[in-house]
Amino acid sequence: MKKNKLLIIASAFLILLLNSFTVFSINLPNQTNEFYVADFANVLSQDTKRFIINTNLNYEKTREMPQIVVATIKSLEGNDTVDYSVKLFEKWRIGNGRYNNGLLVLLAPNERKIRVEVGYGLEGILPDGKVGEILDYAKDDLSNGNYDEGIRKIFYLLAQNVNKEYGYEDSNIFEKYNNIYSVQNNQEDIGLIPKIIIVFIVFFLFWADHRFARGFFTGMILRSLLRGGHYKGGSGGFGGSSGKGGSSGGGGAGRDF
Repeated sequence: MKKNKLLIIASAFLILLLNSFTVFSINLPNQTNEFYVADFANVLSQDTKRFIINTNLNYEKTREMPQIVVATIKSLEGNDTVDYSVKLFEKWRIGNGRYNNGLLVLLAPNERKIRVEVGYGLEGILPDGKVGEILDYAKDDLSNGNYDEGIRKIFYLLAQNVNKEYGYEDSNIFEKYNNIYSVQNNQEDIGLIPKIIIVFIVFFLFWADHRFARGFFTGMILRSLLRGGHYKGGSGGFGGSSGKGGSSGGGGAGRDF
């Protein structure tokens, strides 16, 4: 019995030791003075940097104080993209600790990889699939070496989702950049035709049900919805910021380009 206990303790200690070694084996850069943008790979224009910084400065005026940080690095130095982004997220303490609402956009142009790391508090509005779609939207720009345009699109779309979650007006957060970087409408237009087809199918099924089944299935669906109750959503919390930084458990998405 004592041998089993010693074996368990020794195994736990070994796991902790290995995890500690993994953390310290990654050579992570320090924060820049600007914090919200760290262009170590020198691929971003001054205009894009100002856009990122100004947007985050406007977030500082809000109760939830979300943060969207962009980092470009020269090399991952052989490290896994997910491990690197999670460790960098934690080291830089991105987001408001009360809401865990930080986002990290990590670009490694030499390895041709990009990843968005999502804080726990934003995983509901930015699940892995949605983040992947945002990255895909900018993939052509990244593949063609237009990193500045690609990052700008990704940042803008992420910020729009954050604004929607907290009820911020885009015009207040983006200010003079609101019209310059309005890429969301173009993205929505791509899905217009499928939406029309879906609406047409729904109306056709509704007509067929009333024509051949006397509305039996429609009535069944309505009764099911009425029994199902109501859902209440929204974000809450207390005012102010803890200033301790958020955390991420590896939520987000990455792409090779």
